[in-house]
Amino acid sequence: MICAHCNVENNASRKYCRSCGSPVGTVCNRCGVVNELEDKYCGECGFPFTQSLKQESDVPDSGGVRLPVGSEQYTERDIEELMSLRLKMQKEEDSAKSLRQDDINELFG
Repeated sequence: MICAHCNVENNASRKYCRSCGSPVGTVCNRCGVVNELEDKYCGECGFPFTQSLKQESDVPDSGGVRLPVGSEQYTERDIEELMSLRLKMQKEEDSAKSLRQDDINELFG
């Protein structure tokens, strides 16, 4: 594969350019794994690239530093799961706040 940034030829098994360190292929928006350009689904998490395709050329220049995995956009499903978890945590927090010292004394008294 030829690197889109520096035009150096790389072995097909490489995920990052041997010369400049840039990803060589398609970067998954969900997990950050670099896949072959022809792949339709991520080989790591199965995310379909037709929903959100991010080619290496679309990745902002990070000065050779790999961007953290959490910097991608969340899918609708991810947001729903996060909101559900947040609601559950709020309910647990509210129930913990309602416990008074008298209740604790009764339990262990």
